[in-house]
Order: sequence, then C-alpha cells, then structure tokens
Amino acid sequence: MGRSVECPPEWSPAGDAATGIRLARQGRMKKMRWSSLLLLGAAAVLAMGCASLEGTTSMVRAPRVRPSAEHPTELSLTGSGAGTVKAWARVKNPNNFPITLTKVHGTLFLADHKAARLDVETKLDMKAREEATLPLEMPFGQDKDKDKEKEKGAAVAVGGQAGSAVPYRFDGNLSVSAHDNVETVFGPLTLLEGQARIR
Repeated sequence: MGRSVECPPEWSPAGDAATGIRLARQGRMKKMRWSSLLLLGAAAVLAMGCASLEGTTSMVRAPRVRPSAEHPTELSLTGSGAGTVKAWARVKNPNNFPITLTKVHGTLFLADHKAARLDVETKLDMKAREEATLPLEMPFGQDKDKDKEKEKGAAVAVGGQAGSAVPYRFDGNLSVSAHDNVETVFGPLTLLEGQARIR
C-alpha cells in the first residue's frame, strides 16, 4: 500500500500560492504608490517653476508712462528753426521685481508733424511697483540733413508766441532689462502727449 503524506494544517500548496499572489500584489501596490509620489513631486516642482517665471523676462510687463501732472511740458527756442521740448514723464514699474529702463527711442511730433528722431539712454533703476519721474529733453531742428516734414514741425514751434502752446506727441519704444540682464523692447507706443508751452 502506498503511504500518504499529510501536510501540516498551517501549510498547503494552495495556501502558499495564495500568499505569493498576495505578496506580488502588495509589491505592485507599493511601486504604484512610489510612482504616484514621484509624479506628485514632479508636479509640485513644475508648479513652483511656473510660479517663478514671473521673475524672468518672458513675463516682464511694459512700464506705464504718462506726463507728470506736477511739471508742465516746456518748449524753448534756440534760434535758426531749432529748439527743445522738455517733458517730465511719470514711469511706473508694474512688475513684482526690479527693472531698469535702459533706453527710450522714438519720434517727436509737433502739431502732428514729425519734428525729430530721438534715442535717449536713461538707465532708470526701479524697484518692484515703484513710480519715478523721468525728465526728457527732446531737441528738434538740429539735423544736418534737411527733412521737409521735420521743417514743418519746427516751423510750427518757431512761429508760436511766448506763452502759447504747441501740441506735441512722442511715439517710441521702451527698452527694459530685468535681473537676468536680458533686454526686452516694448513698442511702438504713444509715450507722451499734450501741450508744450513756449517759453
């Protein structure tokens, strides 16, 4: 007669297989939990990176420029059809980080006639949300080359009387650098507009 072998009550081949399956499932679940944690960590880092993008030039907003209410724009004549428009601009930094307004360049119009082309180095450092006053001297009628359009603009100013006002407009671009020293150019924009009083 054959001899049968009895398994201990706490062990059976089926039970061992079930335990193996359970352990395998637990291992897969641990791997899935680790994968989920890694994905959450990567998403958090990405979110932090996106939030910090405002500090880069890709998110720099253009400074806001308007004529100063405290300083009226003046126009002084120097003779021979030449003169200077002196304006005071109020410049506001709308960003949450410091910027430098490095350059203002554009065209001065007098009574809707082009009077001069200007390129002014400013180097105006501004803190976050800061507002500052920027004086601008805009000479006209001093070009060596003759430009009929510019001559018309100068003639309007020269023909005016002391105390009278001449409509002016300054259209141009603003060059701005942030803390990473990359320059961003905004424009063309109408930066200043109003009446220049002849002195």
